[in-house]
Amino acid sequence: MGMEIAQVSFNAGEISPALYARTNLEKYGSAAKILLNFYVKKEGGLDKRHGSWYVGGVQNNGYPSRLRRFQFSQDQGYALEFGNKVLRIISEGGLVAAKDSTEPYELETAYDIDEVWQMKFEQSADVVYITHPLHVPRMLKRYDHNHWEFEDMVFVPKTSTPANLKATGSGSGRTYKYKVTAIDDKSGEESLPASVEITNGELSATNKVTLTWNKVEGCGKYNVYRLYSGMYGWISTVVADEGAATISMVDENAELDYNTTPPTKRNPFDGENKYPSACGIHEQRMAMGATLEDFELVEASRSGCYNNFTMSNPIQDNDAISVRATGKQVNTIYHFISLNDLLMTTANGVWKLMPGETGFLSGKDPNIKQQNTWPCDNIEPLIIGNMALFFSDGHIRTLGYSLASDGYDGEDICIFATHLFDGRKVVDWGYCSSKYQVWIIFEDGQAAVLTFIKEHQLAAFTRYVTDGWIESICPVKEASGESLYAVVVREVNGTGQRSIERFVLEQNITSKDSDYLFMDCASELISETDVSTVSGIDYLEGRNVAVMVDGGYQGLKTVINGEITLNVPGKHVKVGLPYTAMLRTLSVDYPTETSATSLGNKKKIPAVKFLVENSGYFKAAQVDENTVNYAETSLTYQKYGEAYDLINGYKRLDLLGGYNNNGEIIVISEDPVPLTINSVIAEVTHGG
Repeated sequence: MGMEIAQVSFNAGEISPALYARTNLEKYGSAAKILLNFYVKKEGGLDKRHGSWYVGGVQNNGYPSRLRRFQFSQDQGYALEFGNKVLRIISEGGLVAAKDSTEPYELETAYDIDEVWQMKFEQSADVVYITHPLHVPRMLKRYDHNHWEFEDMVFVPKTSTPANLKATGSGSGRTYKYKVTAIDDKSGEESLPASVEITNGELSATNKVTLTWNKVEGCGKYNVYRLYSGMYGWISTVVADEGAATISMVDENAELDYNTTPPTKRNPFDGENKYPSACGIHEQRMAMGATLEDFELVEASRSGCYNNFTMSNPIQDNDAISVRATGKQVNTIYHFISLNDLLMTTANGVWKLMPGETGFLSGKDPNIKQQNTWPCDNIEPLIIGNMALFFSDGHIRTLGYSLASDGYDGEDICIFATHLFDGRKVVDWGYCSSKYQVWIIFEDGQAAVLTFIKEHQLAAFTRYVTDGWIESICPVKEASGESLYAVVVREVNGTGQRSIERFVLEQNITSKDSDYLFMDCASELISETDVSTVSGIDYLEGRNVAVMVDGGYQGLKTVINGEITLNVPGKHVKVGLPYTAMLRTLSVDYPTETSATSLGNKKKIPAVKFLVENSGYFKAAQVDENTVNYAETSLTYQKYGEAYDLINGYKRLDLLGGYNNNGEIIVISEDPVPLTINSVIAEVTHGG
């Protein structure tokens, strides 16, 4: 019996061995047994993953540098390399040089290499806020491409306190105390108060007190408060005359309003063991928490004033917030997530800082509520659209609002690919929005890539393998498009060398003349005249490298003294480490005369058709119990050394081998050329 069985989608990705026999699953028909160095496209097909460019060595090869993203604008992003007490800046594929120098720009930091991997970050405009439980919270400010500065956070209002506050009056017999604050014209922030007292007669139109103070730059309004019965109450808001250097106010026994009182100086992070380890921004408030003294502490600043944690008495909506995530167990706070609400991942679940009666965070009635009991890992969550992804017990879970439970919950999206996660620790991950890809880096240096589109219920994992050890990643949007920077350890002359590489995410491949990259840790030489020798590749000394010359593949060559010699001279040379992409399908399945499934029955796949797009050389075989004999695609050359024509449309290969129980197809791409597979159609013969 002969038949054709088509797999037209791979949007279930690589699945766990425990599911190889689950032909009843809907995902079975769009899954694979192995997806190595392929991406699942949003349309369901497969793209061979792209290569990476060599940027340079890390600042100190003895330490695993950590990369962090700094997105200054939509098309101007940086990768920040944090090393042992040092920071370097990466942009557009290169290290930013110091002013009037060719040497990389470096900035001294307070963080040693162990602390670098414990730091938490939050960005607002051109400032990155950094927290670590052993250090005062700091701001990293960008002033120019090669001018960055660290500054300790000072937890007082930025608005200056009015200076030279004086009080004059008439009579005697009673002491009056006043406080005056300035209000910033732009932010609306209220300063800490200036204080003054005076002995005066009973306040009246004749026994009045006149207050004067100096104008504060940028402040046109001032609040005045008077003490009575141990509490300050508001008596007036004074609007300064334009151009006036001195402001004044006359008190003739103005009515007191105790609903508005002056702010009280407050620094919840004052001293050792009180420094926060987590930070985040929500509704223009800076949230910080999890000190060594109190792992459950949550503090949120006044709205629009990230350094201002002052409070009033009675508490106002705009006052700072102080709460604790107290439950049955110690709920150590790991990260803040700003969605429609302010959420926190903790050791024992996700918590939510509840909004006030206004629908926004309020200092009047701070409350915190647990949303679920999934234990969270201390890995920074990723925000994608209106939801987040976070790690729980080594698996990725979604986090979004559920109307049914009136809370935040989600699902395990690793459930069909548990073999990629069980028993492995994740050390870093990042989201590349242009490709809908989540990159996950494991402690063993290998990686997985998740294509994730919530609205299409697309969650497909593939494996990313390179000849090296990935330690840190950082996706960045730049003028040339989105890139992903990585710190990779590669063996050079028998020792591990750490390099910074820029992984390519997008390539426009339309013909053999397209400029593409399918090798790792690559460099290129572009010359106006033909060259036969390429030098300057000492960073790959002793390695067998793939060589592409003017689009033609010249095979593998060994780097000796930083050089290679070309078979055929050319003008455009690319040199890098080769890698292999592999697709291994699940067993084809169909009903037989005696069973609903053909699993375990003898079958043969004498031929297979691939629907490919702008693809180069690849080979395929049916998987036999004993041997795998590959059938290779034929290529059309113009002449030796030039690129061959890319393949488009259906490509049929006659496969070798006899009947077996597998019914699987394996596809290999070893050359540094593109391969896009949109469908696999197996010609199957049942029986044998």
